[in-house]
Amino acid sequence: MNRYIAKNILLTVFLFHICFSSFESTKSQISIYSPLLEIKKQNEQKSLPDELQKACDVPKSIQESSFFVKVLSDNFWSAQGKSVQDENEIWVTHDAGKTWKLFHKTNDYLRNYEILSSQLVWSWALDYAEKTSDGGTTWERVPTPLDEEKGVIHSIDFLPDGKRGWLAGGFYRLPTKEEKNGTFPINQSNSDRTKVFEGVVYFTSDSGKSWKRQLTGYCFRIYGVFIFDEKRLLAFTDTTAYLSENSGKNWQLIKLKKNCVSADLLDENQYIETRGFDAYDSKNWWLGFAGGTILKSTDAGKTWCEILHCGDVDFDTSFGQSSFDAFEFVNPKLGYGIGGDTYMYKTEDGGLSWKRIFGNMRFRQVSFLKPDKLFLVDGESIYRLSF
Repeated sequence: MNRYIAKNILLTVFLFHICFSSFESTKSQISIYSPLLEIKKQNEQKSLPDELQKACDVPKSIQESSFFVKVLSDNFWSAQGKSVQDENEIWVTHDAGKTWKLFHKTNDYLRNYEILSSQLVWSWALDYAEKTSDGGTTWERVPTPLDEEKGVIHSIDFLPDGKRGWLAGGFYRLPTKEEKNGTFPINQSNSDRTKVFEGVVYFTSDSGKSWKRQLTGYCFRIYGVFIFDEKRLLAFTDTTAYLSENSGKNWQLIKLKKNCVSADLLDENQYIETRGFDAYDSKNWWLGFAGGTILKSTDAGKTWCEILHCGDVDFDTSFGQSSFDAFEFVNPKLGYGIGGDTYMYKTEDGGLSWKRIFGNMRFRQVSFLKPDKLFLVDGESIYRLSF
């Protein structure tokens, strides 16, 4: 399993999570909340802690945007963002940031991208996907069931072979008689409330030449599919997740253990957003929620217990949301997380407790490259973290 590629698709998903409803209802480009100027201002005034080493800056043209970095190997990194010319760009470096090369740019809004190799790369917008098989020299549109405003593409995740992959998103359909007579939430309909948005997962076994519907029938958004191995998958929705143990042929709602999960999470009428996910091995999976709650599974996603409760972490609510935007575990006990307040937090007991580190320095991304490399990203730079 290529854990890093699948994991970072989901990291981007959680960073964009807060804005998806507006994207789908308006089909227009909006800015993503990211306090870049504040992060830059604060970090420029501070000397680096001993554990941090600056690796490089991201390309200047995207520094003012909500860029996202992927560290694919020791030297092969990429960065995506919007340039000052309002073009969406993907940059790559093969020398750990010493030099950057523009890999792809478009006037369309790029939702995300997945690099399977230096030659094979997928990217997608709201309602179309494209790929290159020659390192970015040429790009071709790949038809999907959600093209031409039939729906919305949230993520595309592939196994390392580049042939088998999953597309997550949703499509618009006419409401049922019951839905017409009743009401349905605005985030489950299009802008004029004439259609219902229904989450869906599609599977391809031939690099996108054909797609087969696997998970649907629910009025929720499906933001991404985490690929643990060829059999075990986890599909994320607004408020929960679905597990498959047979490559997506069947899915089941994850089971929250009643004796170790708070009543709010068990209450179907409560809307508590998913925030962050990580899987170190089959016995250590973590799933975050708004408010800072974290659940843990020790059986590869089948059952979950609450290990961190809402309010346990003292986030700075004046700057952002009271939750983790992302977290990475470098072993079953040691983990690092970035809060909605953009401060860095650390756990040494598997997520049971967290403490803020690096003072008032702020960051926007954390990424772990097995076996022993951790990277942090602020408003313009990439850092290596020693642990």
